[in-house]
Amino acid sequence: MRNLNTRKLLIFLLLTLGSFYSFSQNNVQSKNTSNIYERLNARYEKYLGQKFPDFSIDTYDSNLFSNKKFEGKIVYINFWNKHCSPCVAEMNGLNQMYLKLIQRPDFLFVSFSTDPDSVIQKSVIKYDIKFKVYRLSNELFSRLNFNNGIPTSIILDKNGIIKFFRCGGPGDKKQATEHVMTEIYPKIIELLEKKDNSSKSK
Repeated sequence: MRNLNTRKLLIFLLLTLGSFYSFSQNNVQSKNTSNIYERLNARYEKYLGQKFPDFSIDTYDSNLFSNKKFEGKIVYINFWNKHCSPCVAEMNGLNQMYLKLIQRPDFLFVSFSTDPDSVIQKSVIKYDIKFKVYRLSNELFSRLNFNNGIPTSIILDKNGIIKFFRCGGPGDKKQATEHVMTEIYPKIIELLEKKDNSSKSK
């Protein structure tokens, strides 16, 4: 009986230590992730307050699209390619955000890719992309993206000034969705509400 009780006690202690180790590892991983984002945020702060570059492109359906469409709107811009795993991981979250904001006349969702039009159309079907994707040349893509990697998210105020700039993201779909809905979406809402309050005070 004593041996049985001793064995149970050892098992209990091992399980307790295992749970504590797992909890500690998760905390370390969470802190490391937070530190990475803090360093990235500091790196991209230099773009805040800058005017987004002018551009004009011919779309695949023979229409003209330029930054003149941005005037008076809060604009979210996403840069991505199909070979970028974190880009693809974001799609579910971006779809959710787009559907929440699509009815707002003072908001514009813009997505840019260097993939050929045929590849973009296949990606739209494969990932059930709800928003329109515009193809850019490599040169223009880099210029508008300030020569950064992908995925990149940029938010502009109604005057075309950069208020949010993030590059990179998690490759896990669940984490990427959470990133979009907790980091990007609230910033858009903040700017939209600021715009609404400004209009009411006039």
